[in-house]
Amino acid sequence: MSVARLVKQQLRYAPRYYLPVMLVYAFTMLMILVKVIAIGQSDKTFLDVYFRWFDAYLLGVIFLPMSAMITLMTVVFRPYDYLRSGSRKLLYWQLLIQALVVQIIIWIPWAVSTLVSSYAFGVISNYQAGIMIVLSTVEVFCNQLFLVLMGLIGYLTLRRKVAGLIVIVSLNLFLFSLHLNKIVTPLWKFTRSQSPLDKLVNIVVLVLVLWVISEALLAIIKNRDY
Repeated sequence: MSVARLVKQQLRYAPRYYLPVMLVYAFTMLMILVKVIAIGQSDKTFLDVYFRWFDAYLLGVIFLPMSAMITLMTVVFRPYDYLRSGSRKLLYWQLLIQALVVQIIIWIPWAVSTLVSSYAFGVISNYQAGIMIVLSTVEVFCNQLFLVLMGLIGYLTLRRKVAGLIVIVSLNLFLFSLHLNKIVTPLWKFTRSQSPLDKLVNIVVLVLVLWVISEALLAIIKNRDY
């Protein structure tokens, strides 16, 4: 089955995402409103706006795990497709495409709102500042995918979605504790103001990490009994 056909097939599940995604949207809009009010009462310097948009509390502690848990709860596993196609890799692509679709749906409104609001506040005074914020939103997206993939690994390993949810929450709390202790890792670097080059290098590292995790997910699917 071609990738295009797989994407079209998985988009049929879109109605399953509407209600949970709307809940995330409601929280996202509330989070943005809180940030806009806080920024409006500050000096509106670039660093002040940046640290308010990419903070470790509303964004890191709530938005990231919420988006990952919503995805894990809405994915549909179809083992009988393996019997029809004879390829377990098809199941891997089904899960991966569904996860990507939901995460993109959740990420885009937040990313666009962040970019537009930053421009409206007049803190993007040069192209480097604009590129830095764009790359930071990409870092957030990579963190979303990291939690989702780890949650899927927990789910497929123990065959319980609750196991995947526990993995997501535990990992996110662990990353938050590293952040509080000022231990720097490629993950959660969106909370740090860095040059565009440093951001780009970190995104490359995150993509490599995601590739390794996705290969581990594929190996688990191939070795699982159905």
